[in-house]
Amino acid sequence: MLRKNLSIALVATTVLGMGATTRMASAVEYNGATNATTDVQAEIKLPDSTEIEIPPVDPENPVPPEIETNPDLGDGLAINYVSDLNFGTADFNQTAGQTLVANPDSVGGVEFPNMVTITDIRNEDTRNGWELTVTQDADLFSGGIIKMNPTVNQANTNGVTAATQLSLNNQAQRFASANNSNPGQAGTTSIGMGEVSLEIPAGTGVGSYDSTLTWNLVDGPVAPPV
Repeated sequence: MLRKNLSIALVATTVLGMGATTRMASAVEYNGATNATTDVQAEIKLPDSTEIEIPPVDPENPVPPEIETNPDLGDGLAINYVSDLNFGTADFNQTAGQTLVANPDSVGGVEFPNMVTITDIRNEDTRNGWELTVTQDADLFSGGIIKMNPTVNQANTNGVTAATQLSLNNQAQRFASANNSNPGQAGTTSIGMGEVSLEIPAGTGVGSYDSTLTWNLVDGPVAPPV
């Protein structure tokens, strides 16, 4: 659960042990003999990134508490965590294509689904939605295709909508988005990558292959999918 530090600025402060009361500059506006207007102030502070609890994609597979997250929360909209992908090993096959499924994420020997976690704890005036895109920066090998099936736990949506199946390429594609339909529900949401597969064409040469994915979180109202 998101921990919030709340501080409230009061008009008067009592000095303990002295019995005296120090009054701050008055913000009261008197409008005649029978009417007055007073200020009310409060502040919810941005927490330390380590205080953000990462919710699981699957409640039956909790995320290890020692998971390493992004230390930068920006203005309250941030990518907290993204899983790396490891497809393991396949044998060379000259005549038939193959499909590998990515291993689950793992921290300290505890496995959990591959996922991306987004925090949006901005105030209601600035929390106007977001879009998360993913781009594969380079092919692993010729003809190799990575597919994802994003999913959101319905108990923890915070207005988040996951994309349908994605076949990654060098163009940014929407992975998930959020609107501001629940203005009172600032918080953190984990979006699962679902089954992540790698299609390997027949005759792909032996060797170790690697690439990178770029995840980009953009603030603002999101247009509906075309």
